[in-house]
Amino acid sequence: MEVEVESENPWTVVVEESEPTVLVKDVVIDAEKGISIRIFRPTTTSTCSSSDGKTETSTRMPITFYLHGGLILSGSSSMFSDKICEHGAISFPALVLHVNYRLGPNHRLPTAFYDVEAAIRWVRKQALDSDGEPWLRELGDFSQCYIVGWSSGGNIAYFSMLHLLGLDLEPVKLCGLILSQPVFGGVKRTRSELQYANDLILPLSMTDQYWKSILPVGADRDHEFCNPMVEGCTTDKIRLLGKCFVRGFGGDVSTDRQKELVEMLLKHGVQVEAHFDEIGFHGIDLVDFRRASITFSMLREFLTD
Repeated sequence: MEVEVESENPWTVVVEESEPTVLVKDVVIDAEKGISIRIFRPTTTSTCSSSDGKTETSTRMPITFYLHGGLILSGSSSMFSDKICEHGAISFPALVLHVNYRLGPNHRLPTAFYDVEAAIRWVRKQALDSDGEPWLRELGDFSQCYIVGWSSGGNIAYFSMLHLLGLDLEPVKLCGLILSQPVFGGVKRTRSELQYANDLILPLSMTDQYWKSILPVGADRDHEFCNPMVEGCTTDKIRLLGKCFVRGFGGDVSTDRQKELVEMLLKHGVQVEAHFDEIGFHGIDLVDFRRASITFSMLREFLTD
């Protein structure tokens, strides 16, 4: 029997009366640096028993590394991040690993990129260790891993993927990149930045201060960690990216930057699936469950294609 539970937040969660639809586990992967992950796994997995009595899944699930928004200054384990991860785990289905990377301004970029690397290397260690994390070893497909970024987390996802290319991560294979309303910038203003400069959710004054707080000291908005259009040390790696999914909405101050990114990726020969809705605003999928469901349906097809 299903019970629909409505809370004060805009998400409507459907849960099983007898048991939850998603199980959650917190793991500290580096106590000294304060790096942790929260693992979300759906309970509706198809299982069978092996000859040695151990439980195995008949179909393993992709492993997705989720990077939250919050302008790299907040957002760790927030209500919205948890709901996105829960919904993703059920919808895909997949194992969703929410990486709680270190935040600015105390930890400026590229610190977050190294934290993502630490999380992926931890997963690699579990794959190689016969006594590794059972949720990953019994349910996860290490050859189907994706980095997912929402809002400013999309910025971290993109540059983390470029940073990771060429590293020995076997048996972990990073197959693709998922960016939902990623936040980028640049010194020269785009049309959408000028048009939505006074946006109530993500005004230009906020993003300007954000870049000052998280970019390397002394860098401007044309630093490669902010503006993916400029030449940098990772430019030659762009063509090596796996398939990419980009989601955007009109009314978002960053929408022109997102479209520029798509065009640039295509020019480098990257396989890109892009979906832009003319009507919307930054973070609409956090307050409009219907829009979020549409996005998750698109992502399910992207992951299974």
